[in-house]
Amino acid sequence: MEKLTEFQVACEKKLSNSLATINKQLCGREVGEITDTYFDRANETYIHASVDETNIDLWIYDDGAMFSGPGLDMRYEREDYASEEELMNAFVTELLTALRNT
Repeated sequence: MEKLTEFQVACEKKLSNSLATINKQLCGREVGEITDTYFDRANETYIHASVDETNIDLWIYDDGAMFSGPGLDMRYEREDYASEEELMNAFVTELLTALRNT
């Protein structure tokens, strides 16, 4: 069973809805868990997916997100934003901008 945070559920939904406006969708969606105790986020669940017909991968963590692709490595961490909503908006807006520029 997936044990996703409210942030992850809301962020994935916002992203999926926004991608649909440009005729894109998530593909290869997987839910995993960070198990390496070397990382501060050990035992954290994450969503990993890519955007169809692109080389862009994305991850949505308990309270943050990131995407990467050719020439891209964008990270969004909770402490950098006033709210989770602001973080989600930045992540989704900047990912859509990157898609439009590829």
